[in-house]
Parts: sequence; structure tokens; C-alpha cells
Amino acid sequence: MKTIIAVVVLVLSPLCFAQNVTLSRHTSTNDLCAAYNDAARNKYHLSSGWPEATIVKFLKEQHAFTVQQWYRIKHGGAAVGISEAEVICIYGYPDHINKSAFGPDQWVYTDSEGSQIVFIYLQNGVVTDWQSMQ
Repeated sequence: MKTIIAVVVLVLSPLCFAQNVTLSRHTSTNDLCAAYNDAARNKYHLSSGWPEATIVKFLKEQHAFTVQQWYRIKHGGAAVGISEAEVICIYGYPDHINKSAFGPDQWVYTDSEGSQIVFIYLQNGVVTDWQSMQ
């Protein structure tokens, strides 16, 4: 009788713990943007394990953004006309989404103390309005 020995190799890739997503070149643009937000803002002290430059490289390989969009992501905040993915790169995934049957959906962002609230209104993946309250 022959004995077969199987060797299993487990490859662990860094996780974006905030969204519980394994990152790769094939990760969705929105999930890469959330990881970018984590890394760029140091919210989770790079807990994703991926440096910001690697996430940017993946996004550039996907041709996710133009040069102008990258500038807005790096230097701006909410603005009418930016894409859903840009919003996620800037703010991360929303804390809450209020869905609308007829108008834009309302994405709600709060800081850890709840003292600042940002409302982003998106329709068909594009920001139609935004509001910041302190």
C-alpha cells in the first residue's frame, strides 16, 4: 500500500480589515478605494497591510481615474459631479446609506465623536449634492 503525503501551501495575503477584503489586481475599484482611504488617512494605521503606493498601482492598472480625478482625490473633498468611487477614495465606505426610490441616495459619514456629519447625495453613481454639518 502506498502512502500519499499531501503538502498544502497556504498563501496569506494582507487583508483590508475595515472591509474584510483581500486585495489584488482583481479587487473591485470601490474596495480598492476603501483600502486607499484607510492607508492614505491612516485610519487603521495601515492595518490592511498594503502600502498606499501598492493600492494606487492596482487602481492605475484598472485605469480607474484620470489625472484630474486623482488630483481631486488627493486634495479635495465632496464635489458635485464626482464618481461614487472617488467618494469612497476620499471618505471610505459610508456609515449609513439612506436609499431613495425616486431621487438620489444619501450617504452618511460621521466622525468617531459624531460631531461632524457629511451627507453625500449620489444618483446613478455620481454626486448630485453634498452637505457638511458640525
